Order: sequence, then C-alpha cells, then structure tokens
Amino acid sequence: MFRVYSRNVVGLSIASSEVTVRASAIPSKPDAPTTAVSGDNVVITWVKPDNGGSTIASAKILIKEADGDFSEETITCNGADSVILAANSCTVPITTLMAEPFNQPWGSSIYVKVTMTNVVGESLESDEGNGALILTNSDAPVNLANNVAQTDATQIGLTWDESPTNGGAAVEDYRIVYDQGAGTDDYVPLATGVYTRNFIATGLTAGTTYKFKVQGRNTFGYSALSVETSILAAQVPDAPMNLFNQPLVTNSEQVGFEWSAGAFNGGSVVIDYRVSYDQGTGTWLVLDSAVTATNYIATGLSADVVYAFKVESRNLLGYSAESS
Repeated sequence: MFRVYSRNVVGLSIASSEVTVRASAIPSKPDAPTTAVSGDNVVITWVKPDNGGSTIASAKILIKEADGDFSEETITCNGADSVILAANSCTVPITTLMAEPFNQPWGSSIYVKVTMTNVVGESLESDEGNGALILTNSDAPVNLANNVAQTDATQIGLTWDESPTNGGAAVEDYRIVYDQGAGTDDYVPLATGVYTRNFIATGLTAGTTYKFKVQGRNTFGYSALSVETSILAAQVPDAPMNLFNQPLVTNSEQVGFEWSAGAFNGGSVVIDYRVSYDQGTGTWLVLDSAVTATNYIATGLSADVVYAFKVESRNLLGYSAESS
C-alpha cells in the first residue's frame, strides 16, 4: 500500500489516500500441453507456468478445429473450473472433437494451446501441443467373394475389398475365419497376418460348402466381421467318357449314342449334359444342352452323312471339357 506526501519549506502535507498495488505480472508463457488418447476420450494435460507473483485463477484450453482455428470446449474442459485447474488436466470425448466446431475426422492429431490468467491478466498462448491421434477400428471389409479361378475340389480362393473407412489408420493385415464346413455359425480362425486382399483356403473336402468371413486390422485393432459368404469346394466335372454309337437305334435318319459320366464330378453333382455335333463341315454346333440321361438320340439327320458327336457334363461350377 502506498501514500504520497508533498513538502514545501513549511513542511509535509497530509497524506494522500492509499493505493494498493500487488507486486506481480501476468503469468509466464506456458509450455505446450500434451494430448493422449484414453479409450473414447482425449486427455489434455499442461503444466502451470510461473504465476508472475499472483495465484493463477483460471486457464483457457484452446483446441484446434479442422479449419485451423482454435476454440474452447467448455463442457468437459473449462479452465475456469477449480477442479480442472487444480488437476492441470481435462478430458474431452472423441465424439465431441469430431462434431462442430472441431470437425476432426478419424486419424486426426489433436493440437491444443493453453493460456493462464492471474489477477493481473492473461498470459501469452503456449505453443501448440499434440500427440493424440484419434483412431478407431476400421469398418468391416466388403465384397468377400469366391475367386473362381483359384477354386477347385480341395481349395477355395477368396477375394475382398477394403472397408469404406479405415478408422484413421491404414489397414495393416486381415484375419479370415470359417465354419470348417460344418454348416453352422461356429467360426474359427483360418488365417491371420494376411497382407493382401486375397487368400486360398487349402486342404478342403470336395463337395463341402464352407462359410467365410474376414476382418481388417489397423493399429487400433480388428474391425467387425464382414458379411459371410458361402462357397462350395468344387470344380467343373471331368469330361464324359466312353462315348459310342448305339447301333440298335441308329438308322438313316437318326443316330443313337451313349456315354459314361466322367471319373470325378468335381465335388458337385452333375446337373445335365450338352451334346454338340459336326455335320462334316468342321463346325461344331450345339444339338441339345439339357440332356439329363447318359444317352441321346439325334433325329432329323440326312442319310449317308457322317456325323461327329461330343458331350460335355455340367455341374454348379460349369461345363467340363469335351469328351473324345
């Protein structure tokens, strides 16, 4: 507290009124705060600077928006709150940081500045501090499908596409689960650490339908499982065998013939056969593509013309090679 007197040759005047002045300044510039992810939140932590001779009464925590501006989040990070001020820390939900006005997408690094205020005034803003990279699981992979070119009776080829959203960090690898051909929803791991978006499941049982799902993994963890796909371990059947003429039904207008099924149906029941013929011109034409027996009578033929015939079998995967 101060008083002032004036003096002339006669003496001192009476004292002036008193003025009270605190010997202090604004707080020093704070160090850059730190940010860290904790579950579904970002924890912001700072250290109080030199208070300039006056107790720090409040703080201002400024969080960077996606457009580069900084603004306060006063619901969970109000620096005027005595509890937050004493803790030198506050916690902001990631969902808050992703909403207005911050609009930070997954994968963003959260930058923060702080100021400190005492009775004299507000300090300079700290430098930006960061460290928190907000992440989540990626979305599930999509379009899991059979790679027909790699599928046969004992193996199944799989392909899939990246998820629409990677959770803020690139997908590192994939995990594939399957039902072991049991026809249930009891999935067990088939492969982990798959770095490409394709895989061949081997050692399968011909004619068995397997269910598959796939997950992607980023640094946060595994995604949800993809939509399942059911795939039959099968291939096109072997070509029919032993194609020969049936003389008892062959005459000047028709030709009868029969054949045997191929040695292996490819793991899928043969549905029907396709019969093709050549009228001596070197051009093969389909005569009938829905033959369910292993014999056939070609009618309406011309007498004294030599015809050539071939047969193909078909299962769910498609047509076999042609018979001899």
